[in-house]
Amino acid sequence: MPTKRVTVSLEPELAYWLEAAAKVQSCSVSEVIRQTLREYATEHPDNYSRKKTANKSSEAVWLKAQHTDGLYKD
Repeated sequence: MPTKRVTVSLEPELAYWLEAAAKVQSCSVSEVIRQTLREYATEHPDNYSRKKTANKSSEAVWLKAQHTDGLYKD
């Protein structure tokens, strides 16, 4: 499967949580992040669908995301 490397900056509390979860699950922090994102995507399949964003300009979608803590909502 092709991969895409992403770098993020985390608050210390979130980094600690990820490290603790990885230790408990005997896996890497990256795997905990992938699992968490898969679960979120499964629970919210339409949050970033093309149908919702197809008629909106990229800038408008980006601005809206800035005012909803990064989550796109109509």
